[in-house]
Amino acid sequence: MQLADYEAFQSFVLGIIQVYEKTVSQEAFKSSYDFRSPALKLTFDFQRAVKISHQRFKSVAGSYTDHTHKSPGNDEVELGVDSTLHEESMKEVLNGMLKEVSENADQLEHDMQQNMILFSSDDGRIETVLKLGKDRNENVVTLVDQDNNEYVMMRPSDTTVIIEDTQLIHDFILIIVTSFALGWMFTWIGLPAFFGYILAGIMIGPSGYNLIQELIQVETLAQLGVVLIVFVLGLEFSLDKLKKMWRLALGGAMTILLVTVLFFVIMGLVIGADLKESIFVGASISLSSTAVVVKCIKLDQLDHLYGLLVMQDVILGFMLAIIPALSKSGIQVLFAVIRITISFVIFGLVCYAILRLIPMLPRAIRRSIPIQSIVKNHELMLLGTIAICMTMLIISEHLGLGMELGCFAAGVIIRSRKGMFETSLTVIEPVRDMFACLFFASIGLHIYPSFLASEAMLLLTLAGGVIGFKYIATCIILYLFKFDIQKSSTMAIALAQISEFGFVLASRAKQLSIISREVYYLLLAVTSITLIATPLLLKVTNRTSNSSTHIHHPEEGHDIIAITLTDADKLA
Repeated sequence: MQLADYEAFQSFVLGIIQVYEKTVSQEAFKSSYDFRSPALKLTFDFQRAVKISHQRFKSVAGSYTDHTHKSPGNDEVELGVDSTLHEESMKEVLNGMLKEVSENADQLEHDMQQNMILFSSDDGRIETVLKLGKDRNENVVTLVDQDNNEYVMMRPSDTTVIIEDTQLIHDFILIIVTSFALGWMFTWIGLPAFFGYILAGIMIGPSGYNLIQELIQVETLAQLGVVLIVFVLGLEFSLDKLKKMWRLALGGAMTILLVTVLFFVIMGLVIGADLKESIFVGASISLSSTAVVVKCIKLDQLDHLYGLLVMQDVILGFMLAIIPALSKSGIQVLFAVIRITISFVIFGLVCYAILRLIPMLPRAIRRSIPIQSIVKNHELMLLGTIAICMTMLIISEHLGLGMELGCFAAGVIIRSRKGMFETSLTVIEPVRDMFACLFFASIGLHIYPSFLASEAMLLLTLAGGVIGFKYIATCIILYLFKFDIQKSSTMAIALAQISEFGFVLASRAKQLSIISREVYYLLLAVTSITLIATPLLLKVTNRTSNSSTHIHHPEEGHDIIAITLTDADKLA
């Protein structure tokens, strides 16, 4: 053991000397050589080598424990030499097997450590953290860094031991139970259930009782809600409708974006705000929430509305790609626009190729693969549907277009197969509803009632101004696209809120110093208010529309029935 420790120490000292020589050499100085990462790796290897040598010594010492032998008597002599030799040979075989297992285990742990820790001279750094644990036997520990960020163990060094993140399970159960209770209550009083989900997030989140411990994990699961909502939207949206309304979707979405950005740029010049900040706020406010609109209005009522929402999701992909470049010079913004345009072209070609190949695939593989057996099996159909959705998600995310566009494209692709989309829609809707509950609860996690109460008048004024501006601008734009005033008004009310992705956009812009901290908090609060206000406005306007369109004509003998859906159908 002492020899192994000495060899490890020798390797450590020689390695440190080599790092020192590279650090002080002129060539390394010119190439900005960073000595911290290799020095940290040498320290880690030295400590690990000492630990392994001590563990090996303990295991060998335990296998060769001293046994108390009695002085041989007459009976022991009669056992003979063959018995003693046989016992010694069995011990040697057993010790040899244990030694081989120990060496293989050491090699396995070494490989796992090498795969686990990657030392890089580019992004590696040493930082002091605080390790927290409930007791000595706690497997899942928490680390707190110098910025008070909390980290939960993601991957243990010993992957042969099963360690569960029970806190995430508890958080998940808490959200489901609380959301069910509050959603039931809001449904009982005649309001949408997702109001209860948002309130559940407020109550158990950081601004409430602070019962949710693993926020990042919960929000990651909640992102699946948005993914599945957009995917189901694609399932309900056919290519024929897209072809018919592409001019409205593209022209309407771009006009709304340009008008909103222009308005906020003018307002920014009046109040003396930064130009980049004004452009970003205007672009963020121009986007509307697909998830909220889908929950409030059904596809067969206002299908053109969904064309606008899909195009806004496309614009969202542009914005997510351009945000990092907004913090830099103008030429880099141009390069970002060109790069994202190329990505959209590539993604469009991929989708077109898939749609062209799908009609030919069944003919080629129908004889060898029983496709009908998959369609009839709901379990396989659910897995296959989600697999297609996630594959397109990965493609669009890899191209820098965001996840939502790929999910919508996956839904449209499945919709093109008439024998599949009905079954896919049936099996995926319950899964979507569960994760959509997590999504709306995660919105509540970012709503701070204390801030809303302290700045109530300002926030209500700003939210009212945003809703009023978006309603007027959208209504005029839709009217110019040959919609009647009633339908334009209903669509404008549905689009009057700010998209939930405003949270993501604002967070990234704040990190890059595109917007100030004050604008960030105001944008979050106004987004929250508009998301909650939109379903209430739709309910009020729908009730007013029903009361005005139910006019009785005695001479005709029947009532004129309203075109709009009833409250029960809309809130189903």
